[in-house]
Amino acid sequence: MPLPDKPSVAVLPFTNMSGDPVQEVFSDGIAEDIITALSRYPSLFVIARNSCFTYKGRSVDVKKVGRELGVRYVLEGSLRKASNRIRVTAQLVEAETGKHVWAERYDRDLADIFALQDDITEAVTLRRGIGAPGGCAGRGRCGSPLNFGGGVVKAPCQVSACERPQ
Repeated sequence: MPLPDKPSVAVLPFTNMSGDPVQEVFSDGIAEDIITALSRYPSLFVIARNSCFTYKGRSVDVKKVGRELGVRYVLEGSLRKASNRIRVTAQLVEAETGKHVWAERYDRDLADIFALQDDITEAVTLRRGIGAPGGCAGRGRCGSPLNFGGGVVKAPCQVSACERPQ
């Protein structure tokens, strides 16, 4: 499948590594909320949840995922829970090469799960995680152009209404 003419990403279901089946709801919710948040950027091509979730429960090769879904980047991650704490890891991978562009680990109280989802989305879109030379180059300044896989996205505080997350 050919790549779209704008930056493209597939968010795979996050793996529940906690051993607690109840945590499947959280791991699925994290991926779904990130897909929803990224979809608000009209300058991004984001693969639909149902297409991404066909890979749930399978060990996948991100190069193959990139080819099958026609995306430049794949976001994958995992979730672990201990007591009232949660650890989520997220990795943004360039699908063609399999190279990690950005990765982060988040440790939070379980009560902060929604803030955690927002932090991951912000990191992928605003911290130059996708397509930036050298990977994560720090927080983008308000209105600064962000190199997003060959396309340029401006930080939302100064973009026009048609570019602002919906």
